[in-house]
Amino acid sequence: FGIAIHYSLMFALATAAFWIVRAQGLIYGYYSLFNIARYPDAVFRGLFKLIFSWLIPVIIVANVPARLLMRSFERPGALLLQLALAALLCFGLSRALWHFALRRYSSASS
Repeated sequence: FGIAIHYSLMFALATAAFWIVRAQGLIYGYYSLFNIARYPDAVFRGLFKLIFSWLIPVIIVANVPARLLMRSFERPGALLLQLALAALLCFGLSRALWHFALRRYSSASS
């Protein structure tokens, strides 16, 4: 599920290349964004926790697997459900963005 989130966010950034002439900086933004995942989710509060848990779920990618490894004898259902929902949400939104971009694509050469 973490790989699906990474793929979806990178795919959404690549889709933005339809509208941005020089898209090389998007890759640096992607890696900077995932540097946030180095920190435990307990560091984030309020709006930042909502943004980085659900809108741009970068802290879920690192924190949920780490918690599952730390608490391997507890029930992992809620954490896996959170990770699966975030992956499905990211994948669905990136796919919708791709179709939106394809419908509005105009050739760069003409």
